[in-house]
Amino acid sequence: MNIMNDKKSNMTTIPLRKETRDELRELKIYSRETYDEVVVRLISKIKKGDVKNV
Repeated sequence: MNIMNDKKSNMTTIPLRKETRDELRELKIYSRETYDEVVVRLISKIKKGDVKNV
């Protein structure tokens, strides 16, 4: 099974204000990083208590 197809099958759509989307875009480490990857990275840092570098 193609991993990308598997990932897409687990995706959902959530509504975001344009301002929130813009904030997420600024938090990207690289241009092709997805918003999902940004959110997962932020959640991981918060769970680890690394809120200074979020």
